[in-house]
Amino acid sequence: MKQVSAMSSPVYRRFFTGSLLSSIGDYVGVTALNWYVLESTSSPFYLGMINFFRLLPALFIGLLGGWLADRFPQRTLLIILYIPILILGAILAWYVAAGQKNMWILSTLVILRGLFDEMEPPVRNALLPDIVPPHGIASGVALYTTMLNVARMIGPALAGIMIARVGVAPLFIFHVFAQLAVFASLFAIPRKSAVPVQEPQASSAGFGAVISFLRSQPRLLFLLILSVCFMLFGFSYSSLVPIYVLQMLQTGPATFGYLLTATAAGAVLGAFALTRIDSKRFLPWTPWFALGFTCSLFVLGFSHYFVLAAIALFLMGLFSQAFRTSIRIVFQLSSPEGLRGRLMSVIMADRGFIPLGVFLASAAAEKVSIASILILMSACCLLCLLGYICLYPRISKEVSSHASNQYS
Repeated sequence: MKQVSAMSSPVYRRFFTGSLLSSIGDYVGVTALNWYVLESTSSPFYLGMINFFRLLPALFIGLLGGWLADRFPQRTLLIILYIPILILGAILAWYVAAGQKNMWILSTLVILRGLFDEMEPPVRNALLPDIVPPHGIASGVALYTTMLNVARMIGPALAGIMIARVGVAPLFIFHVFAQLAVFASLFAIPRKSAVPVQEPQASSAGFGAVISFLRSQPRLLFLLILSVCFMLFGFSYSSLVPIYVLQMLQTGPATFGYLLTATAAGAVLGAFALTRIDSKRFLPWTPWFALGFTCSLFVLGFSHYFVLAAIALFLMGLFSQAFRTSIRIVFQLSSPEGLRGRLMSVIMADRGFIPLGVFLASAAAEKVSIASILILMSACCLLCLLGYICLYPRISKEVSSHASNQYS
């Protein structure tokens, strides 16, 4: 199958540009939120609690987004979703600017916004095949992921500099205005491009059809299980970086921003590298991506120096993004038309296990060192990877035979 660049679609280019500006604002906002909580409370527990509530909706609300995406025009759904996102973002900015520090009220605002934030990704992913050429889906997913990580690279560095110079509150205001960019770009998408093509029987079967499909596709089911395990035991590391900066490096917000930028730089490289790999080869490489992430996490647990920490986080960003993106592309390419929204919402719901990992790790950080927690997390990831390999030893043979039929 000849790969086609998604950038050949003018509609995709407009959506891509608006999303880039919006995503920079997202990462500025998340960085500001984490530093604001830690600065206000000096408590790893409250930091974990806020991130738990921020990410908790990913566990269940994305499924609703996928269900809606299979039944209604995705463009219209995205416009509707961004209205409460903008309103709640403005309320949050006002709350921080007013100097309020009640963590439970802050948690309420965060989880309310999260309900709408987490419905957006499966709707957006279901929209992509309608705004890119038929053979450009893999390119569209990989380029969009690369864009997210460019934003992830710029946002934290910008946030770290701005926090050091002007404080936290202006960053929440910046976040709201950046969200307006993607909201405006949605109106540039023609209505006819966003109407989903459905298979009536599949669309009316609910999530039972998704479960049946996954049971008939062991390679996808085992990838989903592996992804969930890594979300739970490994990917919570990003919410622990503020604690790591304070405890092990003993520095401030600028260093925090630079380390997150190093992570994002690795993620950009990882996502971009996937655009150069044939889709048939994603599955055999996925365990190696997982192993690279695990080893990098282990190294981070021993690092007391900025340069070594930056290298470890760069590699973690590279391997984690390659791991996640390869799985999502495989799911995207394997999705029947009428199940795409719900199936993508299931694989993207793996993020819902990150807040549980964040909560457990942050609670443990009240009692033990952050270094011990990072090393324990890497050990758990290694055990999950070994279990994946041992419990499904025929995966390479099945992947090869299925891939030749699925992607040829």
